[in-house]
Amino acid sequence: MHELSICQSIVNSIQEEMAGMDPRPKRLISARIVVGELRQIVPEFMQNAYQNLTKGSDIEGSQLEIKALTIHGTCEACGWTGPLSKDLCECPSCSSSKLKMEGAMDLYLDNLEIENYVTPEA
Repeated sequence: MHELSICQSIVNSIQEEMAGMDPRPKRLISARIVVGELRQIVPEFMQNAYQNLTKGSDIEGSQLEIKALTIHGTCEACGWTGPLSKDLCECPSCSSSKLKMEGAMDLYLDNLEIENYVTPEA
């Protein structure tokens, strides 16, 4: 279950981001990650790992949102560009195997939704 080690890195990144905010946020509501189709992440395992790793921490109770990133391809032979299925190994336009894939293995922290302290006005 490689999701646990990946999720630990994500939790560490979230905590570092929040620690660097001034003023420090009141709480984390949600964190969104983007995951490429070929990354082989099982969302349920990732959600479970996130809940376990955040227990007792300053981000406990926050939600992890997982956004799947569609593979995008460019054919170096004919110039075709467009979305690709993870099972496609050749250009749908000219059948060339000279496809350059983008987004297939991406994995990154995309967004943090936080609740800030509200300072009372005098």
